[in-house]
Amino acid sequence: MVFENNIVRARTIEDAWREIMWCCVRKGYDYPVRGGSYKGQIRRQLDYAVII
Repeated sequence: MVFENNIVRARTIEDAWREIMWCCVRKGYDYPVRGGSYKGQIRRQLDYAVII
């Protein structure tokens, strides 16, 4: 499996949070939840992320 480098540079925690969420929206992939109380929902995920 080849991981895509998702690198976020931010000055504050708030900036880092916002940028990593946008990175997940743009570059992440969907997967269905198959068990538990959230069964049937779709989640978004990144393979790998670095916050600097």
